[in-house]
Amino acid sequence: LNPEPMAEQYAAAQKVLAEKQKAGKAAADALQGILSNTAAAKQKMAALDKTVADKTKASTAAKAAYDKLIAGKQKPAQAKIAATAKILPATKAAKTAADKVLAAATAEVKKATDVFAAADKVAKADAKNEDKKKATATAKSALDKLIAGKQKPAQTKATAAAKTLTDATAAKTAADKALTAVNAEVAKADALNKATAKAVTDAQNAAKTGKAALVKQVEGYNKQATTARATLNTANAAVAASQKESKSL
Repeated sequence: LNPEPMAEQYAAAQKVLAEKQKAGKAAADALQGILSNTAAAKQKMAALDKTVADKTKASTAAKAAYDKLIAGKQKPAQAKIAATAKILPATKAAKTAADKVLAAATAEVKKATDVFAAADKVAKADAKNEDKKKATATAKSALDKLIAGKQKPAQTKATAAAKTLTDATAAKTAADKALTAVNAEVAKADALNKATAKAVTDAQNAAKTGKAALVKQVEGYNKQATTARATLNTANAAVAASQKESKSL
């Protein structure tokens, strides 16, 4: 055997083997790239689903907070407004009636005071006249009785009615203020509820469109992967055959 031709044949075989191995690596790299693209597309689909799930969770929480605010704050505040508003007419009427009674009692007291003053003046002008003294005493007694029995009770009732009206008015004002604050909270919660609901719809639409495109991509990648695997298998077979030939030299 001539060693020179054998060496040349071996070198040629090694060169062919290197080319086949290079082709095999390129085929493997191509397949790996396709598989990486497939995995990335599936991750994007999962991300779209997660976005929908996250937005749905946020929307559910916003809706629950909105409903809780209405049931726990707004409706009770509205009920309190109605209750305080209902009380006001009665308290105003009671105050008006009490003032009227007091005015009448005060008028009677003034009249009785004038009667007493006149009787007292006459009695002092005729100090020895017992009848005039008696008339003065009677007028004084009537005045005192009127003050104690009518005017003071009327004043007490008018004062109480005024306080009741003041308290009722303050309660109505406070209830109005509380409802205004609650309504502001409700409006804010409603805006958030609507915004999160829209975010869910937007995410669902984006997922529907995005996933449809990604599914097509994955299908394309799967077809590419099938071809790439066949190419890799062919390349691997060529490498194996080249290795076998090289070893035989």
